[in-house]
Amino acid sequence: MPERVGGESATGASAPKAEEEQTAKPAPQSASDEESDALDEVFRTPSTDPQEIIRGLDAFLARFPQSARREQVLRTIFRRAVEANDPRKAAEAAEKLLEKHPNDPDLLSAAADQFDRIGDATSREKSISFQCPDRTSRAMYRTCGCGSSSRTRTE
Repeated sequence: MPERVGGESATGASAPKAEEEQTAKPAPQSASDEESDALDEVFRTPSTDPQEIIRGLDAFLARFPQSARREQVLRTIFRRAVEANDPRKAAEAAEKLLEKHPNDPDLLSAAADQFDRIGDATSREKSISFQCPDRTSRAMYRTCGCGSSSRTRTE
């Protein structure tokens, strides 16, 4: 029989420890599994209230800020906020999506519409800025005509 040295046999193989075998715990869930479970929990609720789903998705993003599903969750928040007639929440989600897709025309238009629906002066200015061809230049925004035009709301 080979001699044991520090828990290993002379051949280098680990000797099993009875204590470790008895106290072995299941492997922890991967981040992806935890994220899936958290999202499943949001949609498992019996409520069809979009605001409740939005709160659950916001909690998901707070828990998993670097999630690979972040964009999908933000798009769902946007859609549910529009459905719930919550332009502030929809505009907030659209702005976060624009960080990743700053030149997406559909997203720019949707963000402009939601900011316009909020109705205060700051939000209206943001709405107009999303429609300006050169949103990156504040001076250009003021001189291109976008900053001087006002949108007519048809509601």
